[in-house]
Amino acid sequence: DAHWKITSNSWSGTDNDSSMSVNNTVTMQVDGIAVSIIYYPICYPLTVNWNPEGGNVQYTGANCPGSTSGNQYLEGTVVGLEAFDAPGYVFSGWGGALTGIANPTTVTMNGIRTVTANFSLSCHSLTTTHSPPGTGSNPGALPTKSASCNTGEYVFGEEIALSAQPNAGWRVQAWTDTNNDN
Repeated sequence: DAHWKITSNSWSGTDNDSSMSVNNTVTMQVDGIAVSIIYYPICYPLTVNWNPEGGNVQYTGANCPGSTSGNQYLEGTVVGLEAFDAPGYVFSGWGGALTGIANPTTVTMNGIRTVTANFSLSCHSLTTTHSPPGTGSNPGALPTKSASCNTGEYVFGEEIALSAQPNAGWRVQAWTDTNNDN
């Protein structure tokens, strides 16, 4: 089977027990001889990272027989991965052994694999209104956007300065949905 290997301690009872070859020799003894071989699974580690700590990745557990080192997968195993956003972040694509934005996706363990789920700050719209009609214009916002967003959009946690613009003869009576509604 292509997913198993012979290691330096696989052979027993041969002329060359340390051989890592599929071929070996034995010199027959008068009493006979017992020869055995142990095949070891070919396994590869999978390292999963996320950048920045803006989310999480779930993936299937390790399946390498006899492995005690965690995240070891039998050669040829197809591992499913799915990235999950944290509040204020959005999944923006895979890096390392995976590329693209398909989510969920898979990686085939045909070698050592490192996969990174990349997240970026998500942009959220800020809508400003005023009432009653004809009493001024909608409040202005500074900055006009977050660095990675479109105009009127901001990342989670950014502080935005608002400026009311009442017409002559009108004043601000109250703010709503701000950090300081007084």
